Amino acid sequence: MVDLQNRTYDYHEFELDLIPCSHAAVVICCTGAAIYDYVDRCYKVESLVGMYNSVIRGLPYLEQWNMPDAFGSRVVLVPEIRRRAGRPSTSRARAPFEASSSARRQFCTRCHGQGHNRRVCTDHLPIDGVDLNSPSEDVPQRRALKKCSICGSTEHTYPTCPVRLSVDDI
Repeated sequence: MVDLQNRTYDYHEFELDLIPCSHAAVVICCTGAAIYDYVDRCYKVESLVGMYNSVIRGLPYLEQWNMPDAFGSRVVLVPEIRRRAGRPSTSRARAPFEASSSARRQFCTRCHGQGHNRRVCTDHLPIDGVDLNSPSEDVPQRRALKKCSICGSTEHTYPTCPVRLSVDDI
C-alpha cells in the first residue's frame, strides 16, 4: 500500500531509492499531483549544481589558456588504425549458458562416434601382427558403389543414365 504523506510503500522501494516507484507514480498521477514533487531533493538539478558549483569551473577561451611552452608547439595527431583483413565479425559474444544453435557436431566416419573426426580417432588403430588387408569384422569395409536407380548400373547414376536420357528425348 502506498502512503504519500509518509512517502512509504509496502515493498520499501519508495523509502530506499527516494524516488517514487511505478506503483507510487500511479497513485500520484491519480491524485493529480506532480511526480517531480515526490522525488527527493538530492536528485534535483538545484542540489547537483550546488554540490559541484565550487569544484567545476567552465573552460576559458582558447586565448586565455595557460599552456606551458614545452607543449605549445606539439600537435597531437589521431593514431593510424589499420583495419584487419576480411569481413568484420558481427556476431555477439554468447554467454556460457547460451547454446550455440549453428555449431555442427563433429562426427567420426571411422567409428561413427561424436566429438572427434577420423583423423584423431583411436578406436581402429592398426595393431602389430594384424593384416589390415584381409577381410575382418573389426576393420571397416569400403563403401559400396552407388547404383543407378533406373538400370542398376554402377558406372553412372540417375542424372546421367542413358536410359533416362533416351526416354526424355522421345
